[in-house]
Amino acid sequence: MKTVIVLLATVASMSAHALSSTYGKLSFSGGEYHCTVTNNGGTKTYKYVVYNMERRVGKDREVTVQQRIDLAVAAGETVSVGSGISANLVGQHCRFLAK
Repeated sequence: MKTVIVLLATVASMSAHALSSTYGKLSFSGGEYHCTVTNNGGTKTYKYVVYNMERRVGKDREVTVQQRIDLAVAAGETVSVGSGISANLVGQHCRFLAK
């Protein structure tokens, strides 16, 4: 019985911290990649931007870069975040994680 209670408490705490994911538009300008998204829902607090990249050559080609941003975005507002990632990597896609 104690095991069930601990399991339920763990699941409840994990779901309280769950983040929703919204794909953005990945572009390259000014020597770095940018991820842009328009908030089509209610006010959201974006916590992270995740960039999925690929090395041009070598082993372990897939690279994921997660950047903390903490931005509150109103409905209809567009946000663009620079990554600092240069053209040494090829951009696949990006997404915003919101609370």
